[in-house]
This record gives sequence, C-alpha cells and structure tokens, in this order.
Amino acid sequence: MSLVIGHWSLVICYLSLVIGPLSLVISSRTKVKLTIETREQGTAKD
Repeated sequence: MSLVIGHWSLVICYLSLVIGPLSLVISSRTKVKLTIETREQGTAKD
C-alpha cells in the first residue's frame, strides 16, 4: 500500500513539473495571440 502511495506522489510531482512550464508556454502564446488580434482589429478600424 505504501509503495502505491509513493508511486502516485512521484507521478503527481512529475506531472506538476511538466504541467508548470506547459501552462506558462500556453498562457504566453494565448497572450501573444490576443495582442496580435487586437492589433489587427485596430489596423482594420483605421
């Protein structure tokens, strides 16, 4: 039982290590997309 719990804690640690940078990359990409879209809308208005 303790081995299973240790295995899951390792999996959770590994997932958090992987998901952390991934979420940062995704958020930065969405920010870039939003800024590009707002720029395109601004130029279209002019």
